[in-house]
Amino acid sequence: MIDFTIFIACVGSLWFLGGAACYLLKINGADSWPEGLKEFTVYLIKGSIFIFRSSWKALKIVLPFLGRSVYEEISGTPYPDTVINTSLIFSNEEMLGLVKSLDGHPYDTPSLENYIPEYRGAMWIDISAVGLVPKYKGLTNRQIQEMAEKVIQNFFMETRSTKKKVEIRFLVVTSTRLYFAVPLSVDGKRYLDKQTEALPALPASEMKQEPLTEAVMAESPGLSMAGEAPGTINLGYLLSDYTEYGMKIPLPITMPKKTCNILIAGKSGSGKSLSARWYLWQMVHKRESYVFIADYKGGEEYEMLEGSPSYASGEAAIQMIEAFYALFTKMRNRHLKPPRHLVLYIEEWLGLLTYAETKDKKLKNSLMAKVGEILSVGRGLDLGVVLTVQRADASLFCSGSREQFQCVLSFGRCSREQFSMLGFSSEMEENPTAGYQPGQALALIDGQDSVQEILVPWIHDTDEMCRAIRSRLDAQPDIRELARADAGGRSTGQ
Repeated sequence: MIDFTIFIACVGSLWFLGGAACYLLKINGADSWPEGLKEFTVYLIKGSIFIFRSSWKALKIVLPFLGRSVYEEISGTPYPDTVINTSLIFSNEEMLGLVKSLDGHPYDTPSLENYIPEYRGAMWIDISAVGLVPKYKGLTNRQIQEMAEKVIQNFFMETRSTKKKVEIRFLVVTSTRLYFAVPLSVDGKRYLDKQTEALPALPASEMKQEPLTEAVMAESPGLSMAGEAPGTINLGYLLSDYTEYGMKIPLPITMPKKTCNILIAGKSGSGKSLSARWYLWQMVHKRESYVFIADYKGGEEYEMLEGSPSYASGEAAIQMIEAFYALFTKMRNRHLKPPRHLVLYIEEWLGLLTYAETKDKKLKNSLMAKVGEILSVGRGLDLGVVLTVQRADASLFCSGSREQFQCVLSFGRCSREQFSMLGFSSEMEENPTAGYQPGQALALIDGQDSVQEILVPWIHDTDEMCRAIRSRLDAQPDIRELARADAGGRSTGQ
């Protein structure tokens, strides 16, 4: 029966094709039956393509609605693209908690302007603020967005007990307003895609590097580091902001006649020496300070400075301190003004005093007295002392001169005794340094409200940095040449 049906279908098809070929042969003037059949086949294919294209265009318009309706009718559940993820929607209490978490990070007194839990498949939040808190005043809009996103993501993870991040679409980001939306469904994501397509891109923020590293900037007259005012150096970046938000927020100090004296303490391996070299580079590279280095240890980290008139190692370090003190005495007695801010940098103060004591106990006491006098009086003359030591015991300083440091830095783990003797205990209830890595430090600065935790960048090209320091030291006048300058303020190396 089946075979007979197939036979009839084949015969019928042949009759149809033959008839069509005959029609084209007579009507369209085909030269032969095969040519008529060929023309019919072409017409058949073109017609099929036209019908298919027209049907597909109609289906593309109707199918989404028809498909959703059919799906919902058959399954009895909403179409997947429209399903709202209600677990992402904040309660009113949570919304206030989010606003509070943005207070200080980075906004000053943020408040909720508008909150729409769900509209077009998204949650909408509009927050206004007085501005940015003081330490974040210099952030770009891009950096504000990065910090705000970190805060919002952390809030989601904490309140939802998950490590999965949510998608956040920022619509307006300024120092006084934060307007963003969170898609709650696939439809909501599509809607936000259309809304954000026309938004201008925020300017790129400064690049972050992991781990935190910095290259020494190329030498150029008048070169200043981004974001720093004249006469300042950057002590490092705020630790909590970098670890929590990836933000590099500098902690600058102004050295001339303000923060002239800096004490840098830390055990071996704490990052103290590398950080000190970074500070030295900053002091000299803008040509705003003359620096004279007394390095009793003479370690390999300063090997490139050997031979410079402004660097002394071993026993010659004592002579450098004596010469700097002589210059200080002359300036004080004759009321002279230095051509630039002058800095005496002493590396490993304890080692130097121990050596001096073996030579002559009076020499040790003399060095302590002279350095103590500079610490006490030098700021008014625009002179300062930067001193490094592993442990800042009071016995290393005379007549309370340890209290004359306007900036105290403690690198690495800080013992209970040192935490107290350096003044941190009066500002902080607990010692946070137990887990500190090299380059992490506490900073206590005169005029600032509290102790700051900082991270000093790891300089990945220390040789280049030392070459830059050496270049600047060689270009400046040596200390004896400065001492010969007359009372008229004659410059010997402007």
